[in-house]
Amino acid sequence: MAKQEKLFSSSDLPLVAVLRMTKGIKFEGTSQETEKKLIFYFSPAKKAEEVSQKFYNRELKVEPFDYFQTIKSLKSLIYSELNRYNAY
Repeated sequence: MAKQEKLFSSSDLPLVAVLRMTKGIKFEGTSQETEKKLIFYFSPAKKAEEVSQKFYNRELKVEPFDYFQTIKSLKSLIYSELNRYNAY
């Protein structure tokens, strides 16, 4: 049996955007926490945690336009996922 890799999770949209933009971090999917809140999952967890710490310590720099586009894309994903989850 294959060992399951631990995933990093977050619902913080600005952090999620940075993780989506970071090379070497893979978006693994979402799950619904509440009727209006999604959790995003990333791997590898260790690298995502390192980026998260740098993000909260204000040690990262991102290209503003790419960041804006990523936020827009994530908002669309959130809207469609919550509609899908809430349709059941």
